[in-house]
Amino acid sequence: MESLANRMERREALWNSVVLAVTVLGITTTNAFAQTAAPVPKSIAADQARKHVGDRVTVQFKVLHTKAAKEPDRVYLDSEKDYRDPRNLGVLIEADALPSFAKVGIKNPAAHYDGKTIRITGNLFLRDDNVFIRAKAPGDIKIVDDKSGG
Repeated sequence: MESLANRMERREALWNSVVLAVTVLGITTTNAFAQTAAPVPKSIAADQARKHVGDRVTVQFKVLHTKAAKEPDRVYLDSEKDYRDPRNLGVLIEADALPSFAKVGIKNPAAHYDGKTIRITGNLFLRDDNVFIRAKAPGDIKIVDDKSGG
């Protein structure tokens, strides 16, 4: 008959194996969840934005047209000269975000970004059949090329 000490050792070894398996499973599941919870945004060309409405993307383009609108205050940065062009992607900076731009010295975002190549990451959405990506803070927009010439 097996001694009590041997049975206790086997139980402890079995328990350690179970704890190890649960720990590994937990780490694997957590890593898999973390990877699927925050997918890396796709990089797309601005003229392809319409095909990716609803997706989180990174896009880089030269700002060819800007507009500072009133009532409500908002700023548009467009990838095409005509904002109605179906290839256009507009960056939308809404009234609630404008103070954060002013706070870092960008009092007129339309003038600041006009003619610059920018990169922005966010979710694409449609408004009045135009495709937009929202900038909520100055850090959302990176100037890639500070040259204003073509």
